[in-house]
Amino acid sequence: MAWEGPDSLVLDGFTWDEHKNLSNLEKHGVDFEEAATCFEVVRDKQFTSSRLKGELRWILQGASDFGRSLTVIFLVEEVDEETVARIISARRRTR
Repeated sequence: MAWEGPDSLVLDGFTWDEHKNLSNLEKHGVDFEEAATCFEVVRDKQFTSSRLKGELRWILQGASDFGRSLTVIFLVEEVDEETVARIISARRRTR
């Protein structure tokens, strides 16, 4: 896998489950398309990681293109020889 952490973040795109996206929008008021914009904004990015069910999940705290501070949970995976972030959850940042 080409991506080893936030210092070498080079993504070819994003993916997500559309059912999960709609559920997340209803529950947290944030859709994954907005969440993906947090990766583009340079200011105020913070990364941490945790392992859940054997998966390395990354947590990004940053600002979206809509000016909201968000927390985005994602995995990095290879899909068709591209490195993509699979967004799992996104919500407004509370701390």
